[in-house]
Amino acid sequence: MESDKDNDYEYARETLYDLIGKGRDGVEEMIEVAKQSEHPRAYEVLAKLIKDTSDVSQQLMNLHKQKKDIEKEDVKALPKQETTN
Repeated sequence: MESDKDNDYEYARETLYDLIGKGRDGVEEMIEVAKQSEHPRAYEVLAKLIKDTSDVSQQLMNLHKQKKDIEKEDVKALPKQETTN
């Protein structure tokens, strides 16, 4: 069960990294398209792409927070060990 959580976390993390990378590449390409065409729609698409890439970056940060919260809950759920004096 623990390895499933770790695997899911790593898979989600890798997916988000991949999406962020592709988004950054897309932003660079769309900047060129917008500059060359000077079309309002190209700038609209660029703005949306920047926002979407930023949103995915935020999702990555949220993923880290969620993992940390889950780990705290797991520690709380562990039975307390008795100490002997």
